[in-house]
Amino acid sequence: MFTAIKRLFTVLVRPRLVGVAILLLDLTTAPAFAQTTGNATMNAALTDILQLVVNNNSVTLNYATVNDYINGVSATVTDQFTVTSNRPWGMTVQTTTANLTFAAGTIPVSNILVGANVPAVTALSVTPQSLLATQAAAIEQKVTMNYRTAARNAAFLKPAGTYVTTMTFTIAYN
Repeated sequence: MFTAIKRLFTVLVRPRLVGVAILLLDLTTAPAFAQTTGNATMNAALTDILQLVVNNNSVTLNYATVNDYINGVSATVTDQFTVTSNRPWGMTVQTTTANLTFAAGTIPVSNILVGANVPAVTALSVTPQSLLATQAAAIEQKVTMNYRTAARNAAFLKPAGTYVTTMTFTIAYN
């Protein structure tokens, strides 16, 4: 009887096991349709940048006519500065001396008003004067400067000549 069972196993069961084994082998070598993922880190390394470019480094207020002395004079310097900053910033101005000077005399710098991107309202001084408070971070922001003197200002009743001082503009993070 054992021989009969062995023969039955060989005839009926064994071929099926071989077929199942071949089927399993075939499944393991078939292309995989499963999905895998992996992570990577993206870094953006930023460096603080604060740059002031002077596009026009000279301003002249011309007193050429009687009306200039009566009404005062003004000058607008379009895009005088270009600022790039990755953080909020502000701008100040100060002069190196308390007076505009010429061989024939002096004129106090406080007689000249200055404004950045607005009408001139801040008097020049040897101490820093705020021109722009908190400005947003920007790339190549243009700054237009306005300069003026008051009407009938006797401080400008001086001998003819070019009276000079140096203005220092400073930008800093807020």
